[in-house]
Amino acid sequence: MFMFKQNILILCLIGALIFGAPIFLDPSYFGKVGFLALLLSFLTLFTSSIKDLLLCSSIITFGYLTTGDFLNHTFLSAAVFVIIYRLQKQITFNWIFKAVALANVINLVIWALVSTLKDSPSESWLYPSGHPNLFSSYLFISSIVIIYAIQTEKNDKLGWIIVMVNIIVIAIIGSKASILAICISILSYFIPWKKLILFEMGNRARVIGLTSFFLIIFSAVLPTILSSTVLQLEENESNTTVVERTILWRNSYQNMDKAAVFGKGAGRWPIDYLAEGYPKIYRARELHVFFQRPHNEFIRIYFEYGIIGLGVLSFILSYVLISAFSLAKSDKTLRIVFSGMAGFIAPVLFSFPFERVEHTVLLFFLSLITLKNQYETV
Repeated sequence: MFMFKQNILILCLIGALIFGAPIFLDPSYFGKVGFLALLLSFLTLFTSSIKDLLLCSSIITFGYLTTGDFLNHTFLSAAVFVIIYRLQKQITFNWIFKAVALANVINLVIWALVSTLKDSPSESWLYPSGHPNLFSSYLFISSIVIIYAIQTEKNDKLGWIIVMVNIIVIAIIGSKASILAICISILSYFIPWKKLILFEMGNRARVIGLTSFFLIIFSAVLPTILSSTVLQLEENESNTTVVERTILWRNSYQNMDKAAVFGKGAGRWPIDYLAEGYPKIYRARELHVFFQRPHNEFIRIYFEYGIIGLGVLSFILSYVLISAFSLAKSDKTLRIVFSGMAGFIAPVLFSFPFERVEHTVLLFFLSLITLKNQYETV
C-alpha cells in the first residue's frame, strides 16, 4: 500500500511538471495527453475492477467516434477522473492539490522569465498555455482549486501568496475575460442565494432550465442579434477585441448553412471559415493574423457538432453548476467551487480554454469535488 501511494505521488508530481512547465519539458499537446494516458493506465491496472476498465474504454471509444482522436484530452481526462472518483480517497485529493499548486508556481516562474524577453509581457505569445488570455484563465481556475484546498485545510499562508500573485499577474496581462471571471466569482460568492425565491426549485428543473437557456441563447437569440441590420460592425484599425470577436461570431453563424442539427464536423471551423475568407476583420486582412477559433466555445461546439453537441455541452455544464449551487447554499467551502465555475464561463465565452489540456483537467477536478461531495451528502 505504501508503494502504491508513493507511486501515485510521483505521478502527480510528474504531472505537475508536465502541466506546469511545457516549454522546458514537452511543449506539445501530445506530451500532456501522454501523461494522462500513463496515469489512466496505472490507475486502471492497480486500483480498478473490470467494470472500471470497461467504463474507461467506453468513454475513450466514444471520444474517438465523436472527435476522431483516439486519445482526445477531454474524454481521456473524464476517464481518469472517473477512476479517481471511484477511489473516494481524500489523500489522493491532497496530492492533486499539491500538484496543482506546484504547477502554478512553475508556470509563474516561466512567465516571469519569458516576460523579460519582451518589451510588453501582454503581447508575448510564449506563455506556458500558449496564449496570454489562456494563461490568465489557467491562473484563475487553478486559484479556485488552491483556495478550496486552503479552506479545506483551514490555513495555508503559502497558498494565499500563490493566489495573490496569480491575481497580480492576471492584472498585468490585462485579460478582460479573466478579470470578468474574477468579478463574477466574487459576486456569485456573496449573493444571498437563500433569499432568492426564484431559484427555489428542484435540481432537475434547474438543470433543464439552465440547459435550455444556453441552447436558446447560442442557437437562436445570439445569431438573431448578430445578423440584425442594426448591428453594423465594420473593419478598421482601431477595432477592439470585443468588436473583432463579435464579427467572428456573426460570420461563424452565417457559414453554418444547413448544418445546425449535426454540425460541420470536428475541427471544421478553421477549415470552413478560412475558405470563406475573413470579411471585416482588419488584423486578418492587413496583419495576416490567422484565426483558428471563434473565441467562444459554445459557438465552436455549435458550429462543429450542431444543436446536439451544443445540447450535450450545455447539459454537462448545467448539471455540474447546479450540483455545485445546491451544495454551496449550505457549505461555504463548496460555495468557492460554485463561484469559480460560474466565473469560468467568462473565458469560455471569449476564449478557447477547452482546447487546452490543463484547463480541462482543472475543470474536471472541480467537477469531481462537486460530485464527490454530492455523493457523500446523499
